[in-house]
Amino acid sequence: MIRFILYTLFMVMISGAAMACTCVQATTDMAKQSYDDADVVINATIINNSEGWNGAGALLKLKINDIFKGENLPSEIMANYNNNTAACGNNFNEGQDYNLGLYDTRSLILTDANTRGYGFRIMISCVQSQIQYHLNNIKKDK
Repeated sequence: MIRFILYTLFMVMISGAAMACTCVQATTDMAKQSYDDADVVINATIINNSEGWNGAGALLKLKINDIFKGENLPSEIMANYNNNTAACGNNFNEGQDYNLGLYDTRSLILTDANTRGYGFRIMISCVQSQIQYHLNNIKKDK
């Protein structure tokens, strides 16, 4: 019986680890909706990528190169994000430029119950690809 329980637990753990993020193919309507849902859409260079602190999750320091959507943005911002790619998180490299959709969390107060008060929260990877699809469509239309 113990062997069966251990085997079942092992299989559940393995199947959970094997799960991966799968995004649906972007359509024009979905891409526009993702763009509209973002509070801020920018092109930025990753200055620093850290693990975060106090369990707050990964943090990025970003230098803003171009603003597609949003107002009152400083030249550099901090943003936290999900870095678990299996859970549709993002993977970023220091020194590279990215077009990013963000939620503006500047009005939130940083507490133990709210770890998203760093200023901005990066949207999940599926939404990022839809926003990029929308930006590409805008460039084609010009």
